Amino acid sequence: MDLDVALAFLVLLSPLVIAVAIAFAISRRRAAGAANGGEPIAVSVRRCYFYLAALIGLLVGAGGVYYIVRFALEGLFGELVIAASREPLAIGISLTVVGLAVWGIHWRHIQRSLDRPAEAQALLRSLYVYLVLAIAGVFLLVVAYEIVRWLLEIGRGGEFDPSAWSFAIVWGAVWVYHWHVGSAPVSAGPGVAARRFYVYGSAAITLIIGATGVGMAVFAVVDAGYQAAFGPGDLLSTDARLWGDTMVSGLALALTGGAAWSTHFLYFGAGSGDSALRQAYVYAAALLGGYLLSMIAVTAVGVMLLTWLIGNPAEETASHFAATPNWIATLVVGLAIWVYHRAILLREVDESPLAAVSGSRVYTYSLAGFGLAALSAAIGIATAHLAESLLRSDEGILVGAGSQLDPLATAIALALVGAPVFLGYWRLAQQRAALPGGEEQSAVARKVFVFSVLGAAALVLTGSLSFLLYVLLNDVLAGVFGLEFLYEGRGAVGATAATLPFLLYFWHINRNDRELEPARAKPRRRSVTVLSGPGAEGIVADIERTLGYRVETFAWAEAEGTAGTMEPEQLRELAERVSGAGGSRVLITLDSSGARVLSYGGRAGADGG
Repeated sequence: MDLDVALAFLVLLSPLVIAVAIAFAISRRRAAGAANGGEPIAVSVRRCYFYLAALIGLLVGAGGVYYIVRFALEGLFGELVIAASREPLAIGISLTVVGLAVWGIHWRHIQRSLDRPAEAQALLRSLYVYLVLAIAGVFLLVVAYEIVRWLLEIGRGGEFDPSAWSFAIVWGAVWVYHWHVGSAPVSAGPGVAARRFYVYGSAAITLIIGATGVGMAVFAVVDAGYQAAFGPGDLLSTDARLWGDTMVSGLALALTGGAAWSTHFLYFGAGSGDSALRQAYVYAAALLGGYLLSMIAVTAVGVMLLTWLIGNPAEETASHFAATPNWIATLVVGLAIWVYHRAILLREVDESPLAAVSGSRVYTYSLAGFGLAALSAAIGIATAHLAESLLRSDEGILVGAGSQLDPLATAIALALVGAPVFLGYWRLAQQRAALPGGEEQSAVARKVFVFSVLGAAALVLTGSLSFLLYVLLNDVLAGVFGLEFLYEGRGAVGATAATLPFLLYFWHINRNDRELEPARAKPRRRSVTVLSGPGAEGIVADIERTLGYRVETFAWAEAEGTAGTMEPEQLRELAERVSGAGGSRVLITLDSSGARVLSYGGRAGADGG
């Protein structure tokens, strides 16, 4: 375990140094250039040093405290021989004294600098806090799983592990303290973005962990019933299957992941329904993930059933359907994730209608893409099987060895799942496209979907036609004439049949979209300078995202207070004022009174400030 701890520290230091280097590069870019009144480069270098030193000191100190706590727990609950345990205790005390001293000195200096708004909203501070939270969270998830598993097996002779409890105590304290530090009110800037990224990233990861555990527990129950009904009765009893290693591991994962997920998503993520990261989590990680799990499970069960009905599987019935409990568990988990997050989404639509429309559009095209992929695969497999049957079998397509019909069963199952999904969601997208105004044709999600389909189809078609031509020329040069090359290239024939119709169809869709898309004048790009007081880095970043290009920043020494936050509507109004300014150059001033837009650089007599 000691070696594992040391290796963990070494592994963790590499990404930390990389993250600090990235933050330093960003800070240097902001500070570089002409005398723009921004933060001096020396301040960025000093900040990098203090946060990196504090981080290393924290890791070393936490490692030392771990040794001390483990020593104490072994003395309280284990058989401890003091003479044999002096070395770990000495290591723990030395690491604790040195590490916490280094961390305390540097962290005290950092905390004393928070009276400067630039320090409180620094990117490096957010990186440090949420990186430590992520590291502590990983440790806590691992040891929580071990502790819960031990509690579940305590009646079966599970042994107390002081290492797991020591990790939980030490890194739990680290996590609680740094969460308190990161919870300080921040109106805008890197702190808000970093917090949301941490919260919803953790929610997505712990959702996967908890769902995996639930799936394992459901599988254990279904498999026990399946084996009792159809399996041999002399292997394991139903009770042994129900409370076996799979059930214990599944419950431990479900309880650990579920507790962490509910803490991050339901508690920490409450009140941020308008967050783009929350929308990404709900649509991508939850809705799409749950829907895909359900689709995969239904397809797999359909393949097994159709293979049994129209094929001739070599296994007995019980063996052939042995994977059914696994896919039932997958289906239950997928549907549960999808139904729950669908309800969350419908409840939050009113909070952020614009984000809901954008997320719904991404969701629609993503599912249309998955359905299209399944349908294309079905067409390709069926066409390849048809070519093989016609060119090589004298017995026909639906007659012959049962194993030859397995691809046909797979194709039918994929078509039954993929066709309704693609047609349903593509019909919904086309209904939106039929609305006046051309808004749907201009949507990024639609463009990404259409061009992704065109690109993928073009690549597959190019490869398959090239292979067919190669096989044909190879046969001709060998003096072989006939349709033999179609059999040799049956896979390419299937790929061609699966992609060519959709390539032509979506090429037609793309042309229609271009005709219906409203002609929009490209907004005139201005030379924009932002004059701001301290703590306005977050607003400047929001302005750059809204304008679509970078701006030059100057520090306003006489600014009256610190700039507050700007709502999306205010940012859009500001962008319109910048675009409609009379002069070629625009100056934006930010202070406690808000934002002012002044244009200059026009000719004498022209409008401008």
